[in-house]
Amino acid sequence: MLDPAWLERRLDDTARRWGCDDPGVAATLWWYSASATLMAVPAAALLIAGSAPDPEPSRLRITLRRNGHAGYLARVRSDRMLPGGAAEFGRALLGLAPVVELLAQLSGVGKRSLWSVLGDSLAGRLLTAAQELGPVDAGELTRLARTVTVAAGTMPVPRYAVAVSGPATRPYVRRGSCCLILRVPEHGRCSNCPRQKPSERSVRVLASLHSA
Repeated sequence: MLDPAWLERRLDDTARRWGCDDPGVAATLWWYSASATLMAVPAAALLIAGSAPDPEPSRLRITLRRNGHAGYLARVRSDRMLPGGAAEFGRALLGLAPVVELLAQLSGVGKRSLWSVLGDSLAGRLLTAAQELGPVDAGELTRLARTVTVAAGTMPVPRYAVAVSGPATRPYVRRGSCCLILRVPEHGRCSNCPRQKPSERSVRVLASLHSA
């Protein structure tokens, strides 16, 4: 991920897949997916074991997807577990700073926006892992996400909210970052897009959770 030519190929693949010619949109869409894959194993490990794999790029082994998802990350594995907990993992996330820097240089996307996407990806993966383990405590997830992001110092603290539909409730990540899919031809906003009125967002999130 620190090879400019390799990363440019990932962005070219993404641009072709989505039919967009804006490098900023392609970079954000690719990072939206890549960061979710990067955070999947660490999030589950933090919840289950209280520690996480080292995210430093030189320690990662990456497998790419094929077919219609060419260029996207399929799996990411680290060769080292960090000895500490959530705060140490947060500090270790700074090892991804050169990747964020390079992606920003190639695309023109602000580094702050890219870090925000990573923070939301962490929050989403924590929620997914928690849902697989049993009842979700949104407060506990918020505390864990806060510990990681405050230690990193590069991301806003992720936010969780609870969607209510009659007697049923379901937590979700209230994303602060935008994937920019709304700027792809023939695509609209995602249900959790931060670039919409809060009331509209709430209705659309509830509808998407109900359909899922």
